[in-house]
Amino acid sequence: MLDKTFDVAMISMQGPLSRSIMEKIVTKGKLPDPARNCLSLVEINGAETALARTGYTGEPLGFELFLENKHAVAMWTLLMEKWARPIGLGARDTLRLEACLPLYGHELGIDHDGKEIPLFASKLSKFAVSFSPLKGDFIGKKALSLQHQALKNIMNQNFKDISPPAEDGRSPGRHRKGHCKGRLSRVFKRPAGGPYHLGHHDPLPGTRGQRPGFRL
Repeated sequence: MLDKTFDVAMISMQGPLSRSIMEKIVTKGKLPDPARNCLSLVEINGAETALARTGYTGEPLGFELFLENKHAVAMWTLLMEKWARPIGLGARDTLRLEACLPLYGHELGIDHDGKEIPLFASKLSKFAVSFSPLKGDFIGKKALSLQHQALKNIMNQNFKDISPPAEDGRSPGRHRKGHCKGRLSRVFKRPAGGPYHLGHHDPLPGTRGQRPGFRL
């Protein structure tokens, strides 16, 4: 496997005009089918581009363009010329919020207090974690079982004991009831004297955690 993190750029483009713009600029190849995770290799402005519909932002009408870094600025300029408008990371955050897709730093990972967010704080986790006997034992199973039981108690309106279980440090109940408000206020925070952004406030597009994107 080769790490291409610093060799490949990604530009995400969403909105009802996405398809018409892509049809104008693709000179070789065809657009991927309008289904999640479909991919095609095309040529745009002389640059080979992997054109994807991964659902990365939660927007089914969008595309993700993967190309060599050296072509990224020219691609950005071309999209601007075709009436795309830059909107930054805020577009990704709001679209993923609407689609209930979790984000690291918001629903997954470490919270603003520096504590690990329980896996079952994300409602999608119940589809990703199985306690079937066929799975046998696995690392973290005991801690996840306690989180899962705490989640079931909450879903059954049982709030008698939502304190953190001893095995994993925190329960879904404590996170949901004690930290969601703080996380959302952080997501929708307006930087002092600056424009309205969501989530991260890194002013340097393309840096870690801040991918440039278009919203039409």
